[in-house]
Amino acid sequence: MKLKKYFKTALILFLAMSVFFGISYLYLYKNMQYESKSAEKSEENIPYYDTPQNCGVVFLLENSVNILIYLDFEKEISYIIDMGGSVPKNDFGYTADYKIKLDYYTASSFIDRIGGIDIKTDGENLRYTGIQVCDCVREDASFLPLVMKSVCEKISDVGISLEDLVFLIKNSDTDMTVPVCFYWPERLGSLFSNAIFVNWEF
Repeated sequence: MKLKKYFKTALILFLAMSVFFGISYLYLYKNMQYESKSAEKSEENIPYYDTPQNCGVVFLLENSVNILIYLDFEKEISYIIDMGGSVPKNDFGYTADYKIKLDYYTASSFIDRIGGIDIKTDGENLRYTGIQVCDCVREDASFLPLVMKSVCEKISDVGISLEDLVFLIKNSDTDMTVPVCFYWPERLGSLFSNAIFVNWEF
């Protein structure tokens, strides 16, 4: 009788443990499946960004100085085009997708943000601050080509940060937004190292 009671107790205990472990296994299995699906879904939601689209940015400066910078991200080339007093929609085969209207204060501040520029004068390289550059351009417009060439060389050396681009957007009258240029900084150095100047006289 005692033996029968012992087997009955053991059987109940075995069944209880089987149910407990079975439920635990099912719970863990379902949990693992859910986490796996969540991870896959998260990976799907990570956006894939290819090369930024080629585009042109027109800088409208004081005294009717308009410069179109066309960024060819595919070929890693930048085209620096002197537009004179015109504001193009599509000149020289390059589109003008965005406009940035700058005063000399913002332009000079931007030059200071990249550390000033070096310009060869009377046979020696001299470091110019933003204010010095803007003063020289105001006094003599023929100084502008040297400025643009030096700015391109400086950007090819030190690059441009996203903060620099945000500074331009916040301190100018522009239709360009931060999302448009969010992925530009890592590529601009190489683009400006291959700068092609159109319609300039050096």
